[in-house]
Amino acid sequence: MGEEQQSVDQLMSALYPLAKQMAARQLGQPSAQLQRTEVVANAYIRIKQANPDAALSRSHFLSLLARVLRQVVVDQWRQDGRRAVAGSPLAQTLSALTADGASMTSALRFEQLLTQLEAFDAQAAEVVALRVYGGMTGAEIAAELGVGSATVTRKWRMASAWLQQELS
Repeated sequence: MGEEQQSVDQLMSALYPLAKQMAARQLGQPSAQLQRTEVVANAYIRIKQANPDAALSRSHFLSLLARVLRQVVVDQWRQDGRRAVAGSPLAQTLSALTADGASMTSALRFEQLLTQLEAFDAQAAEVVALRVYGGMTGAEIAAELGVGSATVTRKWRMASAWLQQELS
């Protein structure tokens, strides 16, 4: 039996604290309260504009939210020429995968590669997005995607190796 479908408004209302945590993880710690609120608000607007009457499950909404938060943050980097904040999961991932750490160039390249990864292994890309941009643990990702933790670990290892190869 599938999850209960709810409107985007209901889901955002119920999951707003989690959405702010996800935004904070992407922006790095400490991040200004206003900046987190702005990023979440921009993500909400994008989701609502895409399909105002959508009814989604909790897990689908969280996956969509992580993806849209990622787009909002990357768009900010592009506009402002910002660097990924040192404490953010993206900066940590880029530091682990590349020699140049969290430069804007590597962050934007990472974003392009994640889009490519979606084309040939959507689940692996979702694992990466939820871990890097959503800040979720392997167990949380497994629960959200309805798969085993071994699957999440396997997808993360494969995607990390591929991303490292492409970024080097």
